[in-house]
Amino acid sequence: MRNKEKEAVIIVDYQKGFADKQVNELYVNGWETLAPIINEVTREVKSKWWIILASKDMHRLWNVSFAQNFKWKVALTDALKAWKTPGPENFITLSEVEHWTEESNWLEDSAWFTVSELKAYLSTQKNYTMALWPAHCVVNTPGSEYQDGLDKSLIDIEIIKWYQNNTHPYSAYPWIELWTKREVIDVLDEEWIIKVKVTWLAADWCAWDTAIDIAKVWRFVVEFIKKASKAVTPADEVEYLMNMRNSWVIIVE
Repeated sequence: MRNKEKEAVIIVDYQKGFADKQVNELYVNGWETLAPIINEVTREVKSKWWIILASKDMHRLWNVSFAQNFKWKVALTDALKAWKTPGPENFITLSEVEHWTEESNWLEDSAWFTVSELKAYLSTQKNYTMALWPAHCVVNTPGSEYQDGLDKSLIDIEIIKWYQNNTHPYSAYPWIELWTKREVIDVLDEEWIIKVKVTWLAADWCAWDTAIDIAKVWRFVVEFIKKASKAVTPADEVEYLMNMRNSWVIIVE
């Protein structure tokens, strides 16, 4: 029988590409201030000899979700920083690319994915729509490194959200542990974890997806630690918190 108390923390993507003003890839104001809170949550769990997982977003420059790989497109965060309502230029939709061909399309030369791969990926997305982002957390760049202030000595397992050209994973589940290639679910099962605490970034994207995806497994209690996370779009807080609650994620203030 599993120990009903045994817990894990997943720190989702605490990287310089998101939290360092100098790197300034997908930086949102205030994200860098959360390190002490995340460290507090992880030290509490670690003091009981339970485990800490940390995921890393990891991409190539020619990733399907980067606005720079499309003609006439702009990153979603550029609109938000300019206090503009996001529009069609910040997204790509399946209907938009439906009649594109490999010979005639809106792809820049920098894109290393095909039109067929783009259509296949968009067909898996909610409302057949994908948000477009600035280049961030690119392999072997400062943006892919952990943000300063995070106590990396607490991390037991590192999860890589891998960098296929034609996908952009948000959730840290079910991605793989770097060295042994175990999936997140295998790590949690091997450690007999019953409760998973999700922290960090972003409350309306990657942390949101991670919490919901793990809750769907049903054998874990999932807590979203609200004080240890911030959203790309804070105005959407009511909606993303409601979606998590509807998926049996417990919101911990």
